[in-house]
Amino acid sequence: MDLFTIIQVKLPEDVMIGSDFNLKVKLTNKNSKSFQRVFLAINGSTIYYTGIKKTRVMQYKSYINLDPGAGKYLFMRLYLSVCFYNL
Repeated sequence: MDLFTIIQVKLPEDVMIGSDFNLKVKLTNKNSKSFQRVFLAINGSTIYYTGIKKTRVMQYKSYINLDPGAGKYLFMRLYLSVCFYNL
């Protein structure tokens, strides 16, 4: 039986380059008997078409507490249109 915390990230498929979009992260503690403390780090960067990273445009770091068998959602709005003006 897998007792690790499951993290699922949902990104919209129809995001236009340089557009703002919503990010949805679901965290689930599959362990029904013990509390879990998860460190979540999300980084977003612009990259060249060659795959080379140019600039970090966002960073999020946080500890998330999950009760036994519980789940939590994290919703974020990424304002990339503002970031591209500052590159």
